[in-house]
Amino acid sequence: MSNTSPLSPSSELRILLAVGHLQLTDRQQSELSALLQENIHWERLFRLGDVHGMLPLLAYHLSDARLDKATHGMPGKILEAIRAARRINAARALQLGMELDRIGALFAERQIPVMPYKGIMLARRWYGDETLRQTGDIDLIVAQSDLCAARELLTHAGYVPAIEFDSVEQEQAFVTQTCHYLYTHPAQQVSLELHWDIVRRHDGVQFDWDAIQERAQSIIPWSLPAQEDLLLILAYHGGKHRWSILKWLTDIAMVSENAAEINWPRVLASARSANMSRAMHVSLAASHRLLQVDYPESVLSAIEEDRAIDSLIAAILAALEKPTQYAWNSAALLNFNLRLRSSWTDKAAYLWGVVGKPNFQDVREAETFRFSHYFRRLGRLAGKYHLLQRVSRK
Repeated sequence: MSNTSPLSPSSELRILLAVGHLQLTDRQQSELSALLQENIHWERLFRLGDVHGMLPLLAYHLSDARLDKATHGMPGKILEAIRAARRINAARALQLGMELDRIGALFAERQIPVMPYKGIMLARRWYGDETLRQTGDIDLIVAQSDLCAARELLTHAGYVPAIEFDSVEQEQAFVTQTCHYLYTHPAQQVSLELHWDIVRRHDGVQFDWDAIQERAQSIIPWSLPAQEDLLLILAYHGGKHRWSILKWLTDIAMVSENAAEINWPRVLASARSANMSRAMHVSLAASHRLLQVDYPESVLSAIEEDRAIDSLIAAILAALEKPTQYAWNSAALLNFNLRLRSSWTDKAAYLWGVVGKPNFQDVREAETFRFSHYFRRLGRLAGKYHLLQRVSRK
């Protein structure tokens, strides 16, 4: 594997960053061609591409005739594995797309407004081809007032809850923690998340869903978020996960590059209003520095005013190089999310929400809340964040 410093991507990651666009300019094609002729660890390229959800885009760009010569040095088994991954993803995407359309028709019949915000709809809208984005499930947002009707609809459509709760109290703790219900369709082997919000209560972020819905584009049966609001939603989602999966950053690039004229003052103002300016700054800075997405000077100036940007981009790059190490590393995610908050009050509120408030895993019995739930939580978190081990080292 090629050596890399915290601010210098490995050759394998640079290839994946280079294909994070729908269309490549001649200059970008030339750069990608040069990268493919470097001393590449081909197995690592495939593994990284798989984890980051970038193999469909990689296969798409490698099919360009301008890269024929550049791919001659690629082992045949690797090239075929990349192409096979795209075919498998295409089949899965078509299945999810058909299921999304079926569900959309059912929501329209019952006149329940519904907003798909990631996955297949994101690929259709901004990638131009639903098979170019690696998608694993369906994410839908409904108004909280429509939640009961939406849940009934999904039950009739063959979906079953993915989690069985021990009590009403445990279920309430879960929905307070996550703002969604998890469903699976056993026959279709499809997972679905039904949201009435995407913001966890302890994150200290507040979306104005009434305004988002008012600005949304109505394309029956869907209500699609305006491009400015979609950037806000994607920035929140990627930020809370440390941007450790490259396809989430590619989503930002696709919207930024392929949308009609974006109202950037609204994007920045909405981020301030939602109390997530730094998360938005980091999202745009990462797509600009790592994926070479162009932004107006006013946007870049706002980004550069945040002194934490450089260290946060370095943390993102480290996570992209070692996604299996960072993607679901609880301690690393906690640290990154604390750094995403610019004020000490926001940091303290977030930390209290993570550590001090029991979630559904801590509420076990069908009982009113007990102080013992805190002891369960502290014990579980000690293992999750390796706190006891850290203390013993000091």
